[in-house]
Formats: sequence, C-alpha cells, structure tokens
Amino acid sequence: MYTMHNINQRVLDTTDLEMFTMLTVMIEHYHCHSMFEPHYYFYREQLYEDGLPSEYGRDLIMWLYISHVYDDMHENFQQLTRVAVRETRDDEPIDTLGFFHPTVGGM
Repeated sequence: MYTMHNINQRVLDTTDLEMFTMLTVMIEHYHCHSMFEPHYYFYREQLYEDGLPSEYGRDLIMWLYISHVYDDMHENFQQLTRVAVRETRDDEPIDTLGFFHPTVGGM
C-alpha cells in the first residue's frame, strides 16, 4: 500500500513469494502495474534466487499467477504451465487457489 501512496521509504526491502503474490493480486485488481514497476524488478530478482518450482504445488500456482500478470514473464508462464499439466492427473483439476477467474463465454 505504501507504493500505491508514493511513500517509498516505507516499502519493504525484501518479500517472499506469498507477499509478492498478494501484491500482484492488488496490482492486477487496481490496474496499477506502472506504479509498482520500480519495486517489481527488485522483488522479482529476489524471488528468482530460489528458482522456479519444478513440481506441482502451492508455490507453482503462485508463480503461475505472477507470470500470467506480468508481460515480461511470458516464458515463465509457459514453463510453469507445462509443469502443472505434467504433474497433475487427468481426473484432477488444477487448484488455482482462487487466483484465476473462469473464462467468460467459453473462450
């Protein structure tokens, strides 16, 4: 919220995947990507240090959502989608953790 109100000295120096995901939810909801951009690159690089998940789970879904929202992460989105498809059973839907909305109009 400090970023949204231009109080940059109060913005955290570090973040974790869950907090970055929650920030991404707000950024997507309020369409304020450019306002967060300076912090986005810094936080993203911190999260890259742990690497992308290689198996299906909560972290993969959060990374999948993040990479769906930010245009420069398109390759990550494709890679993570392949992991999600490979790691889930045919009769088991992928748990989106509520981040993705169903497609309207059957597209």
